[in-house]
Amino acid sequence: MRVESSKERLWSRLIQPILWPVLLAQGVLVALCLVVGVLLWWMVPSHASWSATFWLMLALLVGSSANVLVFLTLLRQRLATCEAALDDQLVIGERYLAQPRPGRSVPIAAVEDTASEGDPVRRLSRLLDGVAALLDEQARAPHLEGMLAASGRPALLATRDRVLVANTAMEELLGQGELRGLAVSQLLPVDESQSDLERCVVRPVGATRPASRWLQMRLEDDRGHALVLLDDLEQRERRLDQLLVGRQRAREESRLKSGYLSHLRRELKPLMVSLGEVLDQEAALVRRDAAGRRSVLELRERLADISVLLANLTDEPQAQGAGAPASGPARVLIVDDGPVNLMLAQQVLEGQGYSVETATSGAQALECQARQSFDLVLMDIFMPDMDGVEASLRWREQEAGRVEGRRSVLVALTANASDADRQRFREAEMDDYLAKPYRPQALIDLVQRWLPEAHEDTGSP
Repeated sequence: MRVESSKERLWSRLIQPILWPVLLAQGVLVALCLVVGVLLWWMVPSHASWSATFWLMLALLVGSSANVLVFLTLLRQRLATCEAALDDQLVIGERYLAQPRPGRSVPIAAVEDTASEGDPVRRLSRLLDGVAALLDEQARAPHLEGMLAASGRPALLATRDRVLVANTAMEELLGQGELRGLAVSQLLPVDESQSDLERCVVRPVGATRPASRWLQMRLEDDRGHALVLLDDLEQRERRLDQLLVGRQRAREESRLKSGYLSHLRRELKPLMVSLGEVLDQEAALVRRDAAGRRSVLELRERLADISVLLANLTDEPQAQGAGAPASGPARVLIVDDGPVNLMLAQQVLEGQGYSVETATSGAQALECQARQSFDLVLMDIFMPDMDGVEASLRWREQEAGRVEGRRSVLVALTANASDADRQRFREAEMDDYLAKPYRPQALIDLVQRWLPEAHEDTGSP
């Protein structure tokens, strides 16, 4: 069987429709010239035959040239028509590839740039490059059908209520090997009389578990395409039961731990009192010994930190303030080298609506002062390197060197509040002290006493 090549198709579409009329006109012209020549040879004397032959040959040449000119003109028109049609198709393809689409980055120039070149071959080459890039991106893009097939949850794709593709889990659930073309409403019937939530629960027709109940989730667009997913309600209820059991177990463990902490606090309270009395006696004995006195003070501070921790672990959470004032919350700085007590005090004051910053040493506290001013500073007295008294003295020196800025309220946090200690606090220009161990409410009352305006703005707890 003869197969027509692309060149033969071009010949039959462009050349043949105009070649046969031109050849026919040329044949008519030659025949006409022959007839005229014979008549002239028969009718005209012999001495005039050469002149008649010359004019006949000239007429034949002119007619042949006219036929060739007509042929070329028609061929040019048909080539222009074909080129215009090809150009239109190229423009359509270029515009399609140049359209911005999510996830598409086809390397093809804009239509205006390619159209100005005027070379259909180059434009076609660039168009083919863009198509190849598009096909490559589509090959690398995730396919929804493949994702559904890999999912263990029953799922299907549908259009206009007809199944396009279903994964293996859906086929096993419905007990059918081929679902394409079947109606989704018949496979997954929905009771329209139920509420919106209950209508999501379906019992698939032909399910391998007749009593099974599935939650139907649908994603639809305005063109009738839909993605349907099924979730086993029995399995979901089992997971929910497991979560509830885990939450109940966690609550029980929390209650037991709270009980253990309360019991530990009750057992440690008399021990702390006894240790405090012993430390008072030891302080009287080693009053002249600076190193011994420092050791006693350090032990007292650590015992006070433990008492604060136990008090905060067993106390009920404090109610939060009504809100920050319109001009901004009062700024409080907490300076303490104990991370647990630092965190607990910060939580208590932030719960009252104050703006709280923290520092773990006197040097960090002075750095915070250099950045901004604070309304109130809670300064732990016993800290390594620079204690609270020295840090307070330097704090006041920096305040005195400022042209503007109000004076901060300095409050000492200490487990040693003897007359001598209070005298040291006054000499360091500290305004007040809070004895350790302290309860959260005592801390709140102290801050509210020194910052009454902020307390009125934030609201009473």
